[in-house]
Amino acid sequence: MRTLLLALSFLFVLPAGPLFADEEAETPVPARRIERGEVIREADLRLAAVETRQLRPDSLLDEGAIVGMEARRTLLPGRVISSLALRAPLMVEKNSQVSALYRDGTLELNLLALAQDDGMKGDTVRLTNPSTGNTVYAVVTGPSRARITH
Repeated sequence: MRTLLLALSFLFVLPAGPLFADEEAETPVPARRIERGEVIREADLRLAAVETRQLRPDSLLDEGAIVGMEARRTLLPGRVISSLALRAPLMVEKNSQVSALYRDGTLELNLLALAQDDGMKGDTVRLTNPSTGNTVYAVVTGPSRARITH
């Protein structure tokens, strides 16, 4: 009985409105619709005041973490951007031609090969030599460029 009275007394002490005032944060959001596969530029973003209760742990609050990334899905104007909606841009696309470099000491060989996988910078992809059909593994170093590993 005593606990019931104590619990009821709290009902009359607490304010009727929300316990905490809504706080806002300046957050970069898309200024326009950004389609899947587009690389995000600074001009594609604007700052907007967003209530902190709308932010999730994966929400990106820093413009530097967004610019230069590729959209994994369509991003709508004014919506907070999730880190899950972005990825590093592809440097090598499957079935595209790649300039592959093989280096062993002073020996350097360049090969035009066909990519068997998509890859971002630093990823290992399979490349096929079109004249022999042999497959090699290479690390993506830049757009349509890779370094053959031993």
